[in-house]
Amino acid sequence: MSQVNRTIDEIFLCLLGLHDWKRKSGALCCRSTVLEKRYECVRCGKYKVIFEQEKVPCKGESAL
Repeated sequence: MSQVNRTIDEIFLCLLGLHDWKRKSGALCCRSTVLEKRYECVRCGKYKVIFEQEKVPCKGESAL
């Protein structure tokens, strides 16, 4: 019974938009300066994709 209650509580949190996001996979390169990051909610299975611009050092800066 506690397993069922926990599942209902978790689904309710996701319905409110309070997902528990976890990285589903590593960063995938779409283009040379764009990174694609995939996240999945561990409770409901919903996923989201975020595109970020890769940080490129300026000409005067040295890359570490």
